[in-house]
Amino acid sequence: MEYLVDTQALIWWDAQPDRIGPKAFTIFSNQNNILYASHASIWEMAIKMRLGKLKLPMDLNRWVEEYIRDSGFILLPISLDAILHTQGLAMHHGDPFDRILISQAFVQGWPVLGSDSQWDAYGIERIW
Repeated sequence: MEYLVDTQALIWWDAQPDRIGPKAFTIFSNQNNILYASHASIWEMAIKMRLGKLKLPMDLNRWVEEYIRDSGFILLPISLDAILHTQGLAMHHGDPFDRILISQAFVQGWPVLGSDSQWDAYGIERIW
């Protein structure tokens, strides 16, 4: 099955897998599942690193190459459909990165692996 991984879950799976919820942990652990990391997550991480709000054990370019690609995640570009879908989203959540991830999940029809319960208001399946 295919899943979109929220930015925080992506980071935790690498650095602190014990923080992953039990249902999501099972999905992450099953190599038959297809896990997508959005370009939006990489962009969000780049901004947070620049602002000093996120530290990784290596620079982001290397982390994407060594962790994302080598771990089998598939990078998901931001489609025009997902961008346009954000226009119709209610303002339950103001974070633009979360809003594009929510739209990507909706457009693709995939559940999201993530801990943010605010996403539940958008009618997508969130697993944690």
